[in-house]
Amino acid sequence: MTRSQHASRPRRESLAKRLGVRRTRALLARGCRRCVYCGAVEGPLQLDHVVPRSQGGLDGAGNLVVACASCNSRRQDMSLTRYMRYLREQLGWTGSQTTLCLRRVRAQLAR
Repeated sequence: MTRSQHASRPRRESLAKRLGVRRTRALLARGCRRCVYCGAVEGPLQLDHVVPRSQGGLDGAGNLVVACASCNSRRQDMSLTRYMRYLREQLGWTGSQTTLCLRRVRAQLAR
């Protein structure tokens, strides 16, 4: 998919515009400015939908977590279960690494 095709998809308004700047900043602060998937604290951080919008996920705080740009891009529209499987099979993550990742997701959603 080309950049122009990607940008012209329906419902392609940025998340920050949909949520507002204050709410976006509050959600990033809730995540302690750390990627919920890999734990990175440096680099650009973004909000990621736990249940992707393409699968009916909403823009509410109960469905948004902080992710680094790399993890958010890599995840695309995979379900969380499928993404954990991808991390194990393609990137060589261990079961304990994916378990820790899932704990961070649950903890961030609970805040």
